[in-house]
Amino acid sequence: HIIDVADHLHRNPSYLGFIFKRDTGVTFNEFLSAYRVEIAKNYLTDMKYTVASIAEMVGFSDYRYFSKVFKNLVGVTPLEYRKKTVMAKNEEER
Repeated sequence: HIIDVADHLHRNPSYLGFIFKRDTGVTFNEFLSAYRVEIAKNYLTDMKYTVASIAEMVGFSDYRYFSKVFKNLVGVTPLEYRKKTVMAKNEEER
């Protein structure tokens, strides 16, 4: 979280958040969520992990919140994404 980063950099979290938003156009939390979702997309192609465990692995403690954020960013739920990518992978292998 931004508080951890701010502590590490010896900066005020509010100031760091302001600078981050000014320079990137997104809030730190928006950036972090998008980064976590990108990592989750890779895990979703591996059927040995449940979606709930993937949510936890990438830093979301609440599966429902993870699904909501994922859908907002990707346009489909994590399960729909998994089905779509696994089907595409199977088609490529044929």
